[in-house]
Amino acid sequence: MVSKSFTPEESFEGERARIIPRPFRIILNEKGEGKVKLPGFRIKEGHFKNVLLLYTFPSYEFKFSKRSLRIIGDEDFAELIVEPGENCFKGYIQALEFRKAKRAKVEIIGANDERVERCILETKRIMEFSRTSLTEPLLIITHPMLLEPRKLLETMGIKKAVDGHGSFKLRFCIELGIKRELKDEADFKVDVKYRKIRNFKAIQIK
Repeated sequence: MVSKSFTPEESFEGERARIIPRPFRIILNEKGEGKVKLPGFRIKEGHFKNVLLLYTFPSYEFKFSKRSLRIIGDEDFAELIVEPGENCFKGYIQALEFRKAKRAKVEIIGANDERVERCILETKRIMEFSRTSLTEPLLIITHPMLLEPRKLLETMGIKKAVDGHGSFKLRFCIELGIKRELKDEADFKVDVKYRKIRNFKAIQIK
């Protein structure tokens, strides 16, 4: 079941609308279950009445509750250092000592009531990586009757999403066997950071 709501903030008349960086959040699993919160405009009159112009603007500032995540087992040790970067965050896996562990994983998880997680990295070696949310500005053209989470994923060309602004959790874990792992977690928050607007990629949900 899909629940939709629209919260109006202001109304104006004109042929142009100014798009400014605003928070958005897309938390969806493969079945399209989760939450979507997008800023945008709704046309109230004329031939295009009720058409929605929704958008995502990739502008992020990352803040972590801690920068070092460590896992210490009987015979295994792993450490991940995270560092906020320019519109992204960087991770440095700078220690991996495995005896029983198979691999290390880094996952991003939505809020407790969203229950969606996304693995962004699996590795067996020391390495560094960079992670951002959605990187391309999107203009989504659709209608309230057609707007569905699963269609949004299909139109964007992705299988699941844990992206946008707000509160998240970063999980660092090592796999010891089937359904057995050790982990450390850090909360992090993503705020809007002002950037100049680039060209938007327009997509249509039919």
